[in-house]
Amino acid sequence: PVETLYKSYVSYYFQGDMYRNRMRQLASGVNINNIRNEYITDTPFPMPPLEEQKRIVSHIELLFAKLDEAKDKAQEVIDSFETRKAAILHKAFSGELTAKWREKNDIPTNSWEKTKLGYLLREIKYGSSEKSDYSYTGIPILRIPNIGDMELIFDDLKFLCQNDCLPNEYLEEDDILIIRSNGSKDLVGKCAIVKDLDQKYTYASFLIRLRVLDGVYSPYIVWYLNSESARKQLFGKAKSSAGIHNINSKEIADIDIKIPRIPEQEKIVETLSALMEKEKQAKEIAEAVIEQIDTMKKAILARAFRGELGTNDPSEESAVELLKKVLGGDAAVQTPAKKPTKRILIPSDIKELLSNIREEEIIKLLLKSAPHPVSIQEIMSLSSKKFELMDALRSLEKKQLITKNESGDYSLTR
Repeated sequence: PVETLYKSYVSYYFQGDMYRNRMRQLASGVNINNIRNEYITDTPFPMPPLEEQKRIVSHIELLFAKLDEAKDKAQEVIDSFETRKAAILHKAFSGELTAKWREKNDIPTNSWEKTKLGYLLREIKYGSSEKSDYSYTGIPILRIPNIGDMELIFDDLKFLCQNDCLPNEYLEEDDILIIRSNGSKDLVGKCAIVKDLDQKYTYASFLIRLRVLDGVYSPYIVWYLNSESARKQLFGKAKSSAGIHNINSKEIADIDIKIPRIPEQEKIVETLSALMEKEKQAKEIAEAVIEQIDTMKKAILARAFRGELGTNDPSEESAVELLKKVLGGDAAVQTPAKKPTKRILIPSDIKELLSNIREEEIIKLLLKSAPHPVSIQEIMSLSSKKFELMDALRSLEKKQLITKNESGDYSLTR
């Protein structure tokens, strides 16, 4: 930049959507000729007095510093999630989590039994290796993608070509399915409990089914298998070959476990479920905060280069005088006449489908920008009420008034 432009001001301008959206419109991509011939010659540049440029940069950096501090704290919550989860599970399976509950219910501290997991199971069975496909209409078969976080996911189902299985190949409520083989070590040992089946299901060969004895609470076993203690034992015995990690039924049965009586097993599961739900919610909120911070930075830059950060000082020389210096000496500069603002009217057939002011604001912005798409950052700059804007976007998509392309930009569908 020339001396009358503050380098940091120009740098932030290049990071904002005012510049980046213009670059997206250049058909042949961004190169030196585009920048010189198309961008620089055709696009207005917001140029306040030099001192105001410095104040704008100072204001941006102050706001960004606060946002970065919030982002760091949110990232700490995300990064420490697994550590907190491991600590809670350790307390649960060492008896610490229910110590007061035992005291209140007059249950002795030595009521826990140390044993092997195999002694708590009445069956360990490998899954079916029968051929399956999406096009078959036989028995639905659960595979690795169907093993979620403690629960089954009934999406992406394949079916066996046959219409019947042997009775002991069907799943029952409270069965536990565990992944025994995968290229990802994190997936091996992942398990889920079977519940609320609406029809007969079987399971594939990369899974092992555990069926517990009476007097053993299945969710207690699932939670334990997710603990660091159980996973260390599994992977201390597991084998790997050609990048594939494997555990077998013998290694699962040989896991050491301490187990209390049924009432305490149920209390532990109840307490764990509540604590982990809170931890999960905290993580999700932190992730949403980080996503919002990136959006807010875009909005700050947009406001900065529209002159909306409150940094102007009427006592300073005008930007016109500054422009004369940029162009050299006393070159005549005319202040461009302000074009009358074009009023955007929403067609009546669209307006009758709109539910609130946020939906109207989004539609007006898209009408104003048509036929070019509008970025999510531009839409989010309409209001500080981000959740209302997101709800409005989802509502407009459901009404098929707007559509989102692969790059995340929005356009009118009619």
